[in-house]
Amino acid sequence: AQLNLHAGKKDRTPSTLTIESALKGIKIDLPAPLGKTATAAAPLSVHLNFTQHGPMNVYFNHQLVSDRIKGVLSFRPDVHKTLKLYSGEFMFGNKPVVVQQAPGLVVRGYLSSLDWKAWYTFYQVKKQQYQEQQTHPQEHRVSMIPRLVDLTIGKFSLMGQKFSPIDIKFESLLNHYSVSINSQAINGTISIPTNYPKGRLTANFVRLHLNTSQSAGEKSAFDDQVDPAALPAMQIGIADFQLGDKPMGGVYFESQPEKNAMLIKHINFVGHLLTGKVTGAWSLIHGRYQTSLSGYLGTDHLTALNKAWGVTS
Repeated sequence: AQLNLHAGKKDRTPSTLTIESALKGIKIDLPAPLGKTATAAAPLSVHLNFTQHGPMNVYFNHQLVSDRIKGVLSFRPDVHKTLKLYSGEFMFGNKPVVVQQAPGLVVRGYLSSLDWKAWYTFYQVKKQQYQEQQTHPQEHRVSMIPRLVDLTIGKFSLMGQKFSPIDIKFESLLNHYSVSINSQAINGTISIPTNYPKGRLTANFVRLHLNTSQSAGEKSAFDDQVDPAALPAMQIGIADFQLGDKPMGGVYFESQPEKNAMLIKHINFVGHLLTGKVTGAWSLIHGRYQTSLSGYLGTDHLTALNKAWGVTS
């Protein structure tokens, strides 16, 4: 590693400290693409800009295996003149970063690939550790949930589904989180209550095309057990829903949690090829899913429906 220190003058000219290292011999225990083995090289440069009593900005530039991440973290003194993390920006790619004047974290740029499950598991562990270490809840701390995420991802994996490429925008608003998603297979907006899993999750999709096929050894969207009773109340509208190679048309779904199940208040089918209404419940009992549905499905275009679904006589 190489260190360079420049001390500021008495006129409060900022002092600077620059650190450069290939990080060989250091393991970074993070999910891909940020993690690395101890033997791998991942050049990192860090530049600190600070004064004796004022804020401190930490700039960094890190070359990953297939991506580059740059950023700036801003630390400001609290009432005890102790520097606390106030804001930050992380940029994947080569665009410049700026010091965020509003509190919170911002993530932008382009990532070659991302596996949601790996990062969600990591977040849950760190969130628990963070809460256990929070000895003074009344003090200001930067939220672990970013204020804004605006990413384009080359290959994105989520619950067995693969999207290539996909644009994702996440915003932390007053009483909910807004997630906008756009790719060839999915285009819509999800509103998640800040008190999740309490409150109601709402979603509106222009299109949602789910892949039901999978390669050998690959998990499907439903391989990881989910407790239906633990899910929040949901209201979901899909103008163009397709399951595998079968177009379903417009589908509108509403549910609410029950003691041991998810109550399906209604699933309405309003497409050109398929119409109907279904109600029921979905539960997990002794490790096995149970679903009960009642209602009706119909079509006025049976020949067209059979053709669209690949049904031959």
